[in-house]
Amino acid sequence: MIKIPYTQFKNYVATIKAENKVKYIDVYGVYHISIEEDGLHLNTELSKTSNVDSADVVDFEASLKMQCNKIVNNNSPFASKIVNGKKLYERNHGKAFTVTASTNTLEFVIPYPTCKITGIEIINGEAGDKISMYIIDDASGTYSTIPNYTLNQFGFDVYVGKDQYKKESKYDADLYIGMKVKIIYTSVSVKDIYINYNLHELKD
Repeated sequence: MIKIPYTQFKNYVATIKAENKVKYIDVYGVYHISIEEDGLHLNTELSKTSNVDSADVVDFEASLKMQCNKIVNNNSPFASKIVNGKKLYERNHGKAFTVTASTNTLEFVIPYPTCKITGIEIINGEAGDKISMYIIDDASGTYSTIPNYTLNQFGFDVYVGKDQYKKESKYDADLYIGMKVKIIYTSVSVKDIYINYNLHELKD
């Protein structure tokens, strides 16, 4: 793709008489205009809020825009993937906990009707700390018929290490509202730790 000034772009289009092959999209007040012809892909940009581009914006809207093919932007902000007909939105959550020098139960309740989890991060751990990680049904047993039932375990006495532990899965796992991510945290001392949960909400 070759980016050129608007005047050159317009002159090229006029030379090859291909106004109806021009495409544009209006994103956040900027016209992104392009054409592809005989393997050559040219584009130009015009900001509707820029004094520098103001004359070219007027010209584009008066002489070229109506002959172009508008690209409709159907994507929502931050929704970059479609899964089962629904858009995927990144939703990262952080939570602080104070742990004692023993075994601690740390829970995070899923707040979205449907979401995926791809990882967690634990900050301020120390050598000797270890964790076991579980997915727990809600208090009504909505997903297993048994209240607070362990649906899955995905960590088995994992050592956290000093300062930061980060776990990113190569694939996602489905979670539903009311489920809990439970971490059994065995700490060697009293301290505050901070956990980030990497979630991705699915919605229309």
